[in-house]
Amino acid sequence: MVSPSPSRGNTHHITLARSSRSPMALPIVLLRDKNQDLSHEQCLLASFAHMAKLMELRGADAWSRDWQEPWDRWKTGKFRKIVKRANPQRFTGLIEDPQSIHSAIRVGDDLIELLSFPPYELSDQDPRVKPLQVAGLDYPKHDELQPKSKEELVLAYDGSLGASTGKMMAQAAHAAQILKLRFPEIQPNIETMSVVNSFDQDAVEWLVEVVDAGFTEVAPNSVTVKIGRRKS
Repeated sequence: MVSPSPSRGNTHHITLARSSRSPMALPIVLLRDKNQDLSHEQCLLASFAHMAKLMELRGADAWSRDWQEPWDRWKTGKFRKIVKRANPQRFTGLIEDPQSIHSAIRVGDDLIELLSFPPYELSDQDPRVKPLQVAGLDYPKHDELQPKSKEELVLAYDGSLGASTGKMMAQAAHAAQILKLRFPEIQPNIETMSVVNSFDQDAVEWLVEVVDAGFTEVAPNSVTVKIGRRKS
């Protein structure tokens, strides 16, 4: 769950907290093409951009009633996100579903494709998503990913946690959601974003941090991802 906690300075501190309510999750499905040589950092940036797109689509023509009701229930409870993978054949079939929202995001020289369906209760998993795999969603990690243009935002993750790419993609999506909610004036452009594997950065004003409840892979209260901007 994503819930606001007292701010640390100007940073909006976001805790993924436990709750007794029936949990819901937003699925994020990554096209896993064995012929594509992606990095961990590219996938985090693509997940961030996909979630930012979903936030922008709210209320638009593409945002049907099939999305609105479950989204409203999800956003008032847990903000859980589950990242799964699909091979090209299955992914193509999922895109054709009228409820899917698809993103094709260019990060560096690679086109990364993701899609989502409306949030669903974990006790009654969406049959379109249930067969998909979480395991094996890991890509090589690098120290950083530099932007094509002048750097405006920094997406930092804690590489020392050793979390999988899928886990950190969910954390990056959390950060995008909160950034759009708290700072609607910021229009993130991934071509001007860097990705780094440490919070030890010079001259960065941190805007959002995500603290995980520790359901999977990391210990409770681990700070997983931060979003910031370079100080001039």
